[in-house]
Amino acid sequence: MKKIVCLVLALLCVSVMAVAESTPSKTTADLTLIQTSAANLPEGASFTLAPVTTARAADLPDYEERVAACEAEIAKLAQSASVAEYFGTVTDSEGNEINLTEILGADALNVYEFLPLVVDGYDPAYGNVTATMEFSTPYEEGEQVVVLVGLVTVAEDGTEAMAWTALPGLGTSNGGIEVEFTPEIMVQIQEGTAMMTVVSAN
Repeated sequence: MKKIVCLVLALLCVSVMAVAESTPSKTTADLTLIQTSAANLPEGASFTLAPVTTARAADLPDYEERVAACEAEIAKLAQSASVAEYFGTVTDSEGNEINLTEILGADALNVYEFLPLVVDGYDPAYGNVTATMEFSTPYEEGEQVVVLVGLVTVAEDGTEAMAWTALPGLGTSNGGIEVEFTPEIMVQIQEGTAMMTVVSAN
């Protein structure tokens, strides 16, 4: 059982119920803090990688649509027989299909974070982005997790679906996780409707 810690964080625009294939030992986060650094960020330059919060509503004309899209996916996950079934085909950052249960070494997977995500002001020349994320759900130092970035895709008939890309994440000493985003993923988030989840075996 992981000890719950209190963090002063930014309130997310959606409240997410824990979805797990076994009784969770962690509580679901509706709070998050993201700190970033880029490999080649020029002096004086800046960009934003952040959850969609009520504070950003005025800056996002499609704020309600982003929140609704995320809530719809949370509902689908809750109705799925398993976490793996919900995500279906998942690829890594190079486009190779991967198996979540094999990566995490567990048949039962847990999802504790599920939130809309935006990027603003990013230039591919900035290179890879390392993000340290803290949630009200604490993760163990060294704990292996998978951070999934989902992009809403629209077929010719207007049907919407999710395309999920997996990024390896690792628990930090302060109870958060660290993950590296490629320039390609950053641009996709910036130009599309995106959301992020954290999948773990604990």
